[in-house]
Amino acid sequence: MKIVESRYAWLMIVMMTVFPWFAQADSHPFVIESFTSHTFDIARDQQFPIMIRVAEATELQVDIVSPDGDLVKTLYPMQSTAAGVLKLSWNGTDMRNQPVPNEAWLPVIRYRQSGTLISVSPQDSSGGEVIEHVPLTIESAHRLKINLDTPARVLMRAGIQSGAMLRTIVNWQPKAAGAHVIQWNGRDTSDVFPFTGLENFAVMATAYQLPDNSIITWRNEAKSYTHWRQSLGYPEQSADQRASIQETRNGQLLSKVFFKPKYLPLDPRVQLRLKQHPESQLATVEVDIPQQDRGLVEESLYEVGFFIDGEFVSEEEQGYVPFTWQFKPSNYSKGVHYLTVNITGFDGQVGVSSVKFVNE
Repeated sequence: MKIVESRYAWLMIVMMTVFPWFAQADSHPFVIESFTSHTFDIARDQQFPIMIRVAEATELQVDIVSPDGDLVKTLYPMQSTAAGVLKLSWNGTDMRNQPVPNEAWLPVIRYRQSGTLISVSPQDSSGGEVIEHVPLTIESAHRLKINLDTPARVLMRAGIQSGAMLRTIVNWQPKAAGAHVIQWNGRDTSDVFPFTGLENFAVMATAYQLPDNSIITWRNEAKSYTHWRQSLGYPEQSADQRASIQETRNGQLLSKVFFKPKYLPLDPRVQLRLKQHPESQLATVEVDIPQQDRGLVEESLYEVGFFIDGEFVSEEEQGYVPFTWQFKPSNYSKGVHYLTVNITGFDGQVGVSSVKFVNE
């Protein structure tokens, strides 16, 4: 078992970067006090404290917004506010008083200055910086451990070194600073290939920092973030946000993933069908992507790669779907084998599917 750096195709994920929340703190008449904790267990029926230091009398409003910028709840309606400390709290619910799903949420302050309405969000000036090294320990084939020095979105993938990517274990989920134990079943996305016992089994972890003053809610797995957003009727965006991507800030490289909509799936699903033809000794592999997922990769270039037992066999560098590929199962040893397809986007997406076949 190996912990690997980002040298191989399925590991070459888009990296990222961050910047202090108030890079020009004196340009706003207030500052949010740093949180003592970024996690909020909403199952405990508690309040998350938010303290804002107001330097001068200001007309302002305080909202909680989603990572996609959607209004979650107004904590403090627009009103004249005297200089001093404004003490607020959030109970982890939305505007309907329903608990929000597990995600990372942001306090946004809107204020009036000389008749102009100004909005200040943490992700305007922070979040997205690459964490160059995420300490990762493989405690067992089914138990992994990472350590984070700062709140971050984390990606963890497992596969075969120099071969197939087989499972996205953690898909850019928000995590608090500290140690995290991740348990999984040690099988591929299709749940057919028990690959963790192979000598070249590998795991990678990468992350980028969350914006300052992110509030990470947890213990509400009943509803996904995507379904929550849909229930409020917020419009969808394109998966391709390249026009709005800022490559660097203050000399730091920013992640492309940081700018992607968080409610969209990051990796396309892969449909895979294998047909064996005994009369010709050939097997036909039919590969496709569901229509609703095609926008995740079709707005950029992608590759279709084929692997047998995790080892590279063939690829189509300028991929398209539906795609058909043929091979000879008889070229492999007698017994059970596993065919894996990776659809790899140039923006770091990897769709994966595997199927078992037998060479009699």
